[in-house]
Amino acid sequence: PLEGKTMSEKRQHVIQEYDWIRKGLMFEPRGHDMMSGSFLYPPHNPENDFAILFLETSGSLPMCGHGTIGTITIGIEEGLIQPKIPGKIRMEAPAGLVEIDYKQTNGKVEWVKLTNVKSYLADEGLTVHCPELGDIIFDVAYGGNFYAIIDPQQNFSGIQDFTASQIVQYSQKVREQINKRYPNKFIHPDNAAFDQSELIFFATPNGIAMNFAEKLISKGKKIIDLAADFRIKNIQLWEQWYGMKHACPKLVEMAVYGLSELNKNEIKNAKIIANPGCYPTAIQLALYPLINKKIINEQTIIIDAKSGISGAGKKIDDNLLMAEACDNFNAYSVQGHRHEPEIEENLKEITKRKNIKALFIPHLLPMVRGIYATIYVDLIEDLGETELDLIFSTTYDQSIFVDYMGINKIPKTKMVRGSNQCKISIFKRDKKLIVLSTIDNLVKGAAGQAIQNMNIMFDYQEDAGLNLLPLAP
Repeated sequence: PLEGKTMSEKRQHVIQEYDWIRKGLMFEPRGHDMMSGSFLYPPHNPENDFAILFLETSGSLPMCGHGTIGTITIGIEEGLIQPKIPGKIRMEAPAGLVEIDYKQTNGKVEWVKLTNVKSYLADEGLTVHCPELGDIIFDVAYGGNFYAIIDPQQNFSGIQDFTASQIVQYSQKVREQINKRYPNKFIHPDNAAFDQSELIFFATPNGIAMNFAEKLISKGKKIIDLAADFRIKNIQLWEQWYGMKHACPKLVEMAVYGLSELNKNEIKNAKIIANPGCYPTAIQLALYPLINKKIINEQTIIIDAKSGISGAGKKIDDNLLMAEACDNFNAYSVQGHRHEPEIEENLKEITKRKNIKALFIPHLLPMVRGIYATIYVDLIEDLGETELDLIFSTTYDQSIFVDYMGINKIPKTKMVRGSNQCKISIFKRDKKLIVLSTIDNLVKGAAGQAIQNMNIMFDYQEDAGLNLLPLAP
């Protein structure tokens, strides 16, 4: 009944016809906005294939079949799920055992069908075993939307009958258990106990982390600051641009600029990471290969960059209202933007070139997320496309998250939306070179790069937790 329907119509149908999960449903598992994530674990019963736990839903029917279908489809195609019997799956969910049929052709899952949703363990709870991952301190602004981690061996009691109202009630019970386990998820930093934490993320406004840094560092803690408190070494310049006095200038010198691909060795031993800004991340990754090889005029760099509205953070501003930003496009901070000194200072430090000067003009896009930078540079010599192509490809050939697309390719913001990737391409026109670079400002430009830096600091696999496919549509 959902063939050809819009996502809103599908959601309404699910709400009205709650027993669809018993019949099985086939519709596109990707692109919906109802599930935020699912975690796969070894099964409680070795006869089954795996156990699953859903987290953070935004739809009216949390913990339901749409998440299962999406998880099964992506899990099978990516090799994350390897059923004992091809075409059939036995999955342990928090509410009980689910049996599933699917068809896979040439690596792609054609359909997924829930064939049997058993008793939901009315008389018996099912324990889902989760690994211990530790504490994360976080804020509720856009850059700090980290997920809570469910406690290992958390027990979820089942429900007996499968109705829409009981699904919602069941979800509320699960959330109550999570809140009991983590009663201090949202607290003021003044009241936070960091005794059990090795690392603290500050996903907070500018000027917050610097007030806590000395105390935390003295206790042997490490810090990743997603704001700008430690990004610029020149304290006088920082205070000029950010309009406040720095609370711990002595610590700024020891901070490492967390541009993951270019400062990896320094990040490994850092105590304080200054997570780069979103614009500077996209721009510096695009310019570094050229400046490092000394093939451009470093005084005539022009950067025309655009950002989605979330790049301004979560705040009240008339210019960010939907009625103002929608169907509109404009430049801002034309006289100067505080990311300009960040870009210049850190490119000078990374490349050891001291005369870099960039003209940077930001623009506001009528979209929620995304950074797109168009950069114009003058070549010192008229290098050929093959030589230029080789410079970029060899610079990033070992990079997990920087995807150099090649010459005369057009990156798009949707290619990176919701992922930790940066897409770069180049165009040559006479002795002018145009470099295009795009990232998701909330992921590679904020929280994703922060996680990447944590992985490097603690010698984890660099892409741990960051194997995020771009969201589409």
